[in-house]
Amino acid sequence: MTRNSSSTKKTKTDLTKVELKKLKSILPTLKQKPTSTPIEIVLETIRYIRQLENQLIDRFQTDTSLSVPFTS
Repeated sequence: MTRNSSSTKKTKTDLTKVELKKLKSILPTLKQKPTSTPIEIVLETIRYIRQLENQLIDRFQTDTSLSVPFTS
């Protein structure tokens, strides 16, 4: 492995760590946890996105059910 290749790999690793840290900071369940593995962060992100999606679906269904159909 060349020195340049090693440097590129380190930069990518550092960037990945930074992005995982950002992601962790917006996840309610992991925000206060001192340490988390990358897989924990990714799995919790998936769970959180699904939860948000379900909330949107529920909100849409509630809004739709409250509307009165127009009759002439």
